[in-house]
Amino acid sequence: MVYWERNLLFRVPAKERKELARYIQQVYTSPNKKMAFDIGQLIATKYQDKCPRVTQFLEEDLESTLTFFDYPDLHQRKIRTTNLIEGVINKALKQRSKVIGIFPNRESCLRYVLYIDGNR
Repeated sequence: MVYWERNLLFRVPAKERKELARYIQQVYTSPNKKMAFDIGQLIATKYQDKCPRVTQFLEEDLESTLTFFDYPDLHQRKIRTTNLIEGVINKALKQRSKVIGIFPNRESCLRYVLYIDGNR
């Protein structure tokens, strides 16, 4: 969702990004999926005349970004952000690749990454 939100924010002029970001934040902090979708539709309606690209983007992709609401509350934040993925995988890659130093070729680097990912 983080990358989706950034992509959405770049569809409005810079002076309106903070306002849109606040609106989008309300979507993701909603208590349930239906309310989040309704807020998203209100945002799409608000930007319909000013920024039709925002409206189109919201109408096409908003529902797919709300799938984390299908999981228990305990897991929703972990699913909604990329922190877990980036933190665990990148940390492991950094720690282990420092030991190796330089990879002889691209294929060996890819094998190494796939090996780490497969052992998680």
